[in-house]
Amino acid sequence: MLRSPYDVEARTGKKRDLRWFGYKVHVSETCDASPDVPHLIVQVQTTVGNVQDVEVTAAIQQALAQTDRLPQEQFLDTGYVDVELLVSSRQDSGITLVGPVLSDNSWQAKAGNGFDAAHFQIDWQATCATCPQGQQSSRWTPLHDPDRIEIVFAHTTCAACPCRSECTRSQTTGRVLHVRPQKPQEALLTRRQEQERPTFRQHYATRGH
Repeated sequence: MLRSPYDVEARTGKKRDLRWFGYKVHVSETCDASPDVPHLIVQVQTTVGNVQDVEVTAAIQQALAQTDRLPQEQFLDTGYVDVELLVSSRQDSGITLVGPVLSDNSWQAKAGNGFDAAHFQIDWQATCATCPQGQQSSRWTPLHDPDRIEIVFAHTTCAACPCRSECTRSQTTGRVLHVRPQKPQEALLTRRQEQERPTFRQHYATRGH
C-alpha cells in the first residue's frame, strides 16, 4: 500500500510489538572471539520495511562474496535462517549458518509425549515412511510452491493403533505428515537436535559478544 507521496518505496514494517514506517537496515559485522580484535562492519543491506529477514540472507552472502569477505561461519538471528538456506549456503558458498531454526509447533511436539515428525523413519529411496509402531505409509505425494512432501497413513491402519491419541486427532483419516525434500528435512531435524545442546548455545553466544 502506498503510504506517503513523498517516499513511494517506504512500507510498514512490524517485528513483534514494534511497528514503523520506512525501511530496514541489515548489518553484517565481524565477531572474532578475541577481545583484542575490533569488530568491523563488512556489509550493509537496506530494504523496505515489509521485507522478511530471511529474504535478505542470500543477498548478503552474494554481496560478501563480491568483496571476498565470505565467512566460514555466519551467525544469524532465527529470522534469517531457514532449512533451505542451511543447505544452499554450504553447497553454494561453503558457509555454515549458525543460528536456531524454528521449533516444531505441531501439537504432537508441544505435548511432549506425542509422535511428532522426528519420530518417523523416512525411506527416501522407497518413498515411504514408517511410524513408531512399525506401520508403513500408504501414500507419498510431492507438493509444490513451496516444495513439500505429503505422507499419508491409511485410516484403517491408524484407527486400530493403540497409540492413536498420541499421533493424530483426525477421526476420518490416518496420520498425515508434511515434510521437506530429503536434504532440507535432514538439515532441519539435525539443527533442531543441535540447538538443544549446551555446546551449540555456547557457540551461538558469540553473536552477542
